[in-house]
Amino acid sequence: MHVVHASRARAGRSSIPAMTLDKAHVARRLLGAALALFLEDLDPIVVHVLACSAGEVAEYLAVKASGQPFTARALATFRNNEINSGVLSDTQQRMTMTKMATAGW
Repeated sequence: MHVVHASRARAGRSSIPAMTLDKAHVARRLLGAALALFLEDLDPIVVHVLACSAGEVAEYLAVKASGQPFTARALATFRNNEINSGVLSDTQQRMTMTKMATAGW
C-alpha cells in the first residue's frame, strides 16, 4: 500500500485528503478512466495509454498471484484457433500505430 499525499507545494493547506492506494485499485481506476473516455468518444490515444497501463498492472498482479497472466491462459486455450495468431498481431499493430503517431513529439 502506498499513501498519496496532497500536493507538496501546498503541504498542510490542501483540502485534498491523503489516499491509500494499492496496485489493484490503481489498475481499476486507470481502466475506469479509459472506459469513461472511450464511451464519450474522447481522445483515443489517452484511452489507449490508460487501458494499456491498467493491463500491465493487472498482468503483473496476475503473475504475482498465480504465476500466469490471463493472456497466457487465453492463448493456451485457443492455441489452435485463429484468435491465437490474431491477438498478438492486433496488439502489436495498435502499439506500433501509437508509437508512429507520437514519433515526432
